[in-house]
Amino acid sequence: MTRPLLILLAAILCAHARAETRIDASSEDTFNTSLHLMKRELAPQKLAQLDTALATLPFAGMQSLKDTPPDGIVKLDIKRLDGMTADQVIELARKTVTVKISVGPPPGLPDEFKAPLRPGSNSAPSGTETLPLAGTQWIVTDNINGHISEERLKLLPDGKVDDGVSTAGRWEQVGTRVKIALNDNYAVYLGTRDKAVSMHGAAANINGTNWTWIAKRCDPL
Repeated sequence: MTRPLLILLAAILCAHARAETRIDASSEDTFNTSLHLMKRELAPQKLAQLDTALATLPFAGMQSLKDTPPDGIVKLDIKRLDGMTADQVIELARKTVTVKISVGPPPGLPDEFKAPLRPGSNSAPSGTETLPLAGTQWIVTDNINGHISEERLKLLPDGKVDDGVSTAGRWEQVGTRVKIALNDNYAVYLGTRDKAVSMHGAAANINGTNWTWIAKRCDPL
């Protein structure tokens, strides 16, 4: 390989490295924001590894669960993660967490989130029965144990979801019922379109996390 090509390749790799999201732990808000952006960049397997690392890092340095502080509170030291990439966070957990911990329920989506929507009886609010979702845009607000985050989704006519990042997503609709699957089915949203401009429901991911969500339409009617 010639020297100019080597220089070009090095520049491309450096640009990619600079673009990779890092943790900003200057405050709790910036930590949550940067972590949300980081998670949206990751493939499902790497995302699961990061979630496990974040859940186990509070136990770093402990030899057993008997080393839990007297007040029983084990917290993640976010300052320790400042400036780290996802790979660095995962590696830190691998090196420093020696306690064997079972984190949450076994990975996998609950059965109700796996199946496609099927026609069935439902009591639809007046005026919502025939409202198509194709081409609409929504601000989705997630509530995960009190942690609030937002993302913007566009439901394309071909059944794909555009969330602004390079992750595979699909959506489907049966009557007023809606299913939105993001990031190769890493997270799945089930809900109901209750008005022309709003939806709500429940969601789950492959790590066993469950949460609620609401959505407001944000494109012109």
